[in-house]
Amino acid sequence: MRGGVIPHKRNRGGGRKQTQPALSWLEAQTNTGVKSHMGELYNRPVLKGRRKELRNKPTYAEHLLWQSLKNQQLEGKKFRRQQSLGIYITDFCCPLEHLVIELDGADHFTEEGLEYDRVRTEYLNSLGFTVIRFENQEVLYNISYVLGEIKKYLKKD
Repeated sequence: MRGGVIPHKRNRGGGRKQTQPALSWLEAQTNTGVKSHMGELYNRPVLKGRRKELRNKPTYAEHLLWQSLKNQQLEGKKFRRQQSLGIYITDFCCPLEHLVIELDGADHFTEEGLEYDRVRTEYLNSLGFTVIRFENQEVLYNISYVLGEIKKYLKKD
């Protein structure tokens, strides 16, 4: 449909319809018309079911990290889990710090997984978020290191 037209609603005078170029799928998904920090950027209704599913069935690494992030335990910062930002659902997000934490399992290290993560990170960076990644194994076997690295990205109040 690239290059096609999307009709607008008729103007109040009943005149001709105006047209604009059609948006690609990605452009349509990312063109949210964000006007405020809680507008269409956070928790889009279309992703609600998937967010809930991910929250109810976390990986063990996600569960373990969440135990250290929830209830403002880390530097007094509020983190959210399975927060959507635009078209993506993040593992953990600290909106105040514009920080996203992603935990990577085996699928992230395939050629397709690496490319998906690259595109996703670029998108989140374009929204003003810093993305930091940890392998699940790092969380499982060295949680202190992971928490120390996250703290480096948090501003002191």
